[in-house]
Amino acid sequence: MAEIRSDWKKKKWFEIVASRSFNEAIIGETPATKPEKLIGRVVSVSLRELARNAKKMGTSVKFMVDNVQGSRALTKLIEMKVEPSVLRRLVRRRTSKIELNEIITINNLKVKIKIIAVTARKVEQRKKTAIRKLIETELKELEKIKDFEELVQEALFGNFVMKCITSAKKIAPIKRIEVMQTKLLTLK
Repeated sequence: MAEIRSDWKKKKWFEIVASRSFNEAIIGETPATKPEKLIGRVVSVSLRELARNAKKMGTSVKFMVDNVQGSRALTKLIEMKVEPSVLRRLVRRRTSKIELNEIITINNLKVKIKIIAVTARKVEQRKKTAIRKLIETELKELEKIKDFEELVQEALFGNFVMKCITSAKKIAPIKRIEVMQTKLLTLK
């Protein structure tokens, strides 16, 4: 017991700082005996708190500590995920759900992206396929982005979803298109 208490007294507190795309906001604190032990820790934060946007309540963002400077643990973004409860509220009876899971490459990094489109009413399979193909072509445009954090910013706050909705409305009435997940598969 005495050994555990003495180890705890040796620990120092470090501020966990979000990446620069989120204005380096402080997202938490964590104790560690050595700064090197912080590297690789993953912190999950609600986007509602981070972006101060109530509409993003069901979205969580994961950061991984990759550098420590003094008492600040600097992070990089590794995943953005919308909670399944948001999806359950979107999909209702007499609507169609179109799912798209793709792995794209951005700056030699593999990124898994999951997109859900919900139509306003039930549509036939050929229209679902057409909407899926349309979203795939819009995703090809996203591959031109050079940074994973820019991709997440575009998916969350950019006009990627609006482009998809306006072009998909020509095929079938769309209730909503949501980027459910972007996850960095390969880490540098």
